[in-house]
This record gives sequence, C-alpha cells and structure tokens, in this order.
Amino acid sequence: MIDISARIHDKYSVEFKSGFCIENEKDKDSFSLNTWIFLPYSLDINRQTYPKSHFYRDVKNYIRLYAPIYSLEEIADKDNLPFQYFAMACGFWEADPGAENMAELEYQIKTYATIVKNALRREAEHLLILDDINELTAAVNRYLLQSDMVIKHYRELKIWIDEADDEGKASNYFAFGDEFLSNRLEQKCYELLDHFAKKEVNCKESINAKLTKVIEKERIYRQKAGHELIGKDKPEKNREVLHRLRLLRKYVENPLFLDADRKEDGRFMRQLALSLGAAIAMIVATIIVFSAQLRYASFTMPLFMALVASYVLKDRVKEIANYYFSTRLSKKYFDTKTDISLKGTNLGWIKESMEFVKEDKVPEEVIKKRDRSDILESDNRNTAEKIILYRKLLDLKSSAFNETMPDHTPGIKDITRFNLSTFTMKMDNPTSEIPILNKNGEIEKTEVAFIYYINFIMQLKHGETVEYKRFRLIMSRNGIEDIETFD
Repeated sequence: MIDISARIHDKYSVEFKSGFCIENEKDKDSFSLNTWIFLPYSLDINRQTYPKSHFYRDVKNYIRLYAPIYSLEEIADKDNLPFQYFAMACGFWEADPGAENMAELEYQIKTYATIVKNALRREAEHLLILDDINELTAAVNRYLLQSDMVIKHYRELKIWIDEADDEGKASNYFAFGDEFLSNRLEQKCYELLDHFAKKEVNCKESINAKLTKVIEKERIYRQKAGHELIGKDKPEKNREVLHRLRLLRKYVENPLFLDADRKEDGRFMRQLALSLGAAIAMIVATIIVFSAQLRYASFTMPLFMALVASYVLKDRVKEIANYYFSTRLSKKYFDTKTDISLKGTNLGWIKESMEFVKEDKVPEEVIKKRDRSDILESDNRNTAEKIILYRKLLDLKSSAFNETMPDHTPGIKDITRFNLSTFTMKMDNPTSEIPILNKNGEIEKTEVAFIYYINFIMQLKHGETVEYKRFRLIMSRNGIEDIETFD
C-alpha cells in the first residue's frame, strides 16, 4: 500500500510525504515512485541550465518510520502496549540506572510522546469534520477527557524517575517529553478554537470555554516547571521559545528517522566503464604511433604530426567512449543508492535518479493526467514544456521490520522537499497592472497577479497496483502561492 500527500513547507519549498506500508507476509516488498515535473518553457530550465548537481542540491530527503498507530481512546487506557513498554523501561531503569537502561528509557519516552502526538492530531482532525451539535459536543468532551488521562498517566511515572535519578539526566529526558506533550495539546486546542471561530455552531461558547481552560491549565503547568511561554510584546523571548519548541520536536521524533548511507549507484561498474573508455582511447593512440614509427624515420615531421594526432584522438575517443558507456549505464543504474537501517539492522534500500525527458518518452497516462488546456496544448507545439523525470525505487525487508520493531510499525515515510527558488530566477514581475473601464466609462488600472503553473504527476507502483496523482503548484516570483491536488 502507498499513500502520498503534499503541502507547502515555506515560501519556496513544497514537501511530499510518501507512505509505504509493508506487507508482513512477504520477506521483501518493492515499491516504485516516478515523478514527472512539467515546467513552463519560459523558465529556461533545461539540461544546460539545471544539471543533476543543481537538482540534488535543491532536493532534501528524510526517511522515517511510521509511528505505530493507536487511537486516543486506546492510549488513555493504561493497558495499551506503548505505555506498558514505557512503564517497563522506567521500572528497569529504577532497578538498574545503567547506560543501557538509560538509553532504553530515553527511547521509550520519545516513542510514547510521538504516538500520543499523532493520536492527538488524528482525533483533532476528526473533530473538524463533525457538523451535528450533539455529536460534536460529545466528541470534544471525550477528546479533552482522554487527552487529560493520557498526560496524567505520563506524569504519574515521574516519581519513579526522581527517586533513582542522581545525575538528573533521566529527569531531563522525562521533562522534555512532558513539555512536548503539553505544547502539542495546547496547539491542538488553539487549532480547534480557530476552526470553531470560523464556524457557526450553537454550542461554540461552551466548547470554547473548555478548550480555553485546557490551554490555561497547560500554560500554568509549564510556567511552574520553569519554561518560558510565548506571549505578546516580547519578541526576543518568543523567538527563543519557538527555537526550543522546534528542537523539542526534532528530539522527540528522532527515533523515527532511519540511518541513511547514501552513495553512488553502480559505482564499481561506472569506474570500470571509465577505465574501459581510457583503455580504448590508449589503444587507438598506440596504434597510430606504432604505425607512424613503422612508416617514418625517427625525429621527422610526419612522425611528429602523427604523435600530435594520436594525442588529440586519444582525448576525443576517451570522451566519446565515456559518454557512450555513461548513457548505457544510466539506463541500468540509478544516480544514488541509500541503504536504510535502524539500530544496526539493514531494512532495505532506496535508489534515485533524475533526467530530462522528451514528451514522446512520457507514458500516455501521464500526459492525460497533465490535462493541458486547448490553448496550452496548441502553444506546446512551439514552446514545449520541459519535463524532469525523478525516479525512486524502494526495496524493503519486511522480516527485518518485524524483528526490529515489536510493536509492528506499518512501514516507512519518505519525505521529499523540493526547493523551487531556482525556478523563480527568470519569472516576470509578480503582478501586472491591467487597464479596465469603471462604471463611469473611465479607464483605471487594476493589479493582477502574474502566475506560473508547475505540475507534478506521480506514478505509484506496488506489485500489480499502479496509481497516479497530480499536484499543481501556483507560483510567482514571490514564491509558492498555492497547491492544488487532483486524483
């Protein structure tokens, strides 16, 4: 199973999250993700202006595990597996506060906090789609009650840590998880308040009062713990708090990120091909020199000219041979291969490649998904869109996942972030003034946005299953304006 989503990360970056769910009954599972990027001709993006090195400079990849999926109701029950692992880690560390138990305790704190974070997010998203007043009120009450129970269970374990922690490290790790959960719950309450503020709901006031109470409670709790809070009229403190919150998130989610060893794919064969090209060039040059020596006497002008010609031909033959072999190898090998592992256990690999392709090399189904307008299709005959093909091939070891993670994570998430600032270099001004007639028949100018469309068509393969998704970025010189999704 594969799923993919897209979001605007910042002004010039778009982020795609591809989820690859493994099938446990298989020893290995293979996935393929091909992305065709259709670029307007006017941006002047081509092989010469945008080589592979620039593309990989603008692309950033993260490979992480899916967090085990539990509902908020399941986590609110102390018998759930994540909490049991967490409690056991606390108990083992209290009995023997050594380095190994300390590392396991820190790992379980992070894992539990991540599972709770995802549960809070999923339940909050469910609340946003409810329309029935009675159902909404009950769901909000349940959400706040279960959230309170989850955080209460977490904080109850603090006494185990404090009693055995002489150095204070374990208390710090525990406090990081506590602060992270408190902040996440507060942020979800703010999101719900913002949603209900835009929505006409009869029970809005009572729901807002409950959400506000939770926010105030968590802020008081963190303030008593000595943590700075974001507030009005203190920009320097606010930026420090925001920086700390970002560090907390990275710290807590760190166990989900896999170790990645990236290298050139087919390195040995490429070096062998280069050596073969050099050998062919040397053979040609040597044949010319030997032939000249047999025909002409030493230290003569014809021999001198033959030596110069052999040197020139050697370089040209080497260049042509290298180009030929590189072209042939690029069809068989990818640009890079990344081995992914967790705790020293190899989980599989991911291969990547990028190239510009002509439209007649693009599958017909992809062209259909591109769905050009009539005028664009007509114009495309003269100023054809440039097309980048970005390929990924994944090979995952299902058995290794099951051995490494006892709580059975569903698979991995491949997060790919494209920085598109290079594409804006030759864009026109972000707005243009267009004259129109007003009601009085007078000419006045109105400002109109000048936009460009960049289309991403993704083909997802798993076994016999093939799916397509299209994302369209609306861009101007000021950056990304919006992103649209088409099935």
